[in-house]
Amino acid sequence: MTVRRVGGEMVLWSDAEPVDGSVLRPLLAALTGRVLVAGPHAPDLLDAVSADRTTILVRGLVDAEKIAARYATRPDVTVCCGGLDALSGFGEFDAVVALDGLGRLSSAETTDLSWAEALALLLAVLRPEGRLLLGLANTLGVDRLVEVPPAARDADWGAPDERDRTRPSGPAELRSILERAGWQTRAEYAAYPAALLGAEVLADPELAGFLEATVLGAAGPDRDVLTDPGRLAVRALRRGLAGELAPGWFVLAGGDGTPPAALIASGSRVDEVRRDATGRWTRQDGDPVPLGPPWRIGCSTSAYAGICRSCATC
Repeated sequence: MTVRRVGGEMVLWSDAEPVDGSVLRPLLAALTGRVLVAGPHAPDLLDAVSADRTTILVRGLVDAEKIAARYATRPDVTVCCGGLDALSGFGEFDAVVALDGLGRLSSAETTDLSWAEALALLLAVLRPEGRLLLGLANTLGVDRLVEVPPAARDADWGAPDERDRTRPSGPAELRSILERAGWQTRAEYAAYPAALLGAEVLADPELAGFLEATVLGAAGPDRDVLTDPGRLAVRALRRGLAGELAPGWFVLAGGDGTPPAALIASGSRVDEVRRDATGRWTRQDGDPVPLGPPWRIGCSTSAYAGICRSCATC
């Protein structure tokens, strides 16, 4: 497979730390038709897209060549390298995915785009009945509050997110922006490393133990921190702030169907959490979600044993 160079490609550039997380895979697996994946995404997320035709757009030629080599035997996958300015020549897509957000879609070789300008370019190639999957990092998330100040990196050449006044500060503002553009938000998730949590799930006091056991893993692997972000996340949860202080958010706009109220990863398994006909919270296999305070579910429920630190047993 040959990389399609569309203009503005950064020849010696590679975007480190692409967005990752098995909990996102079900959202990608549900996409159909012609799909555009814009920005850096981990290989396992790209593998999850099973649409009829997939176009992957990254700005760094190093990344594009690696992706092209991975999908060398896949005629349904097209790998493009360059800036968003070239999207007008791509035609329309049934779904557009930018789970890493919009900050790493601009190329140093083309016009520097604001957040709003990048969103407009993506929406312009999305069919009216299509589906948008978009990520937004939280500049005041629990991960940011406890991180050790990093040394300056080459990847920091762009302006900080907070300097872009067109960038939304949270999901409510993002929802408003999408609605003004004609797109109805179907689902909003507060994103933690092993969980995507919708507002209805976060607001249910019966899920307190389940949620506390889930957000305790807020740090992610191999990350130096000033203090335990998991304990901070639990405190935020108990004060009704888990959504506001999540490391990030993901929104699903357009399309049809009923998205899950939450997605929870446990090892290689990802549970879709929904209410059944009786109003109970269940997973896709029909098993009920454990209810009650953390000391009641932390050790007695095998799916969550060992991850709840609210009692001394674990």
